[in-house]
Amino acid sequence: MKQTPLTETNLVAHELTGLRVRITRSSDPTLSELEGQVSFETKNTLSILSGSRLSIVPKASSEFAFALPGGSEVIIEGKLLQVRPEDRVKRGIGNWQ
Repeated sequence: MKQTPLTETNLVAHELTGLRVRITRSSDPTLSELEGQVSFETKNTLSILSGSRLSIVPKASSEFAFALPGGSEVIIEGKLLQVRPEDRVKRGIGNWQ
């Protein structure tokens, strides 16, 4: 099965684990500007590994900047990602636009 390349327009329909991410806004000031790699994802949280520190970040109250393989960055409101990861990927891009 051929995988669709990750782009700015289809990021919400892709697997986020392994992507570089930066928190651009959070209701928790200790999480603001945290940078790292997505290590795990649930419906309501992203687990971000930054150095040796693992932070659990709520999606609903945060905004994320994801680094794409081509070097660009996409900013996404966490509420858009608040779906079980497997359901979001199954749904596909057509249902997110």
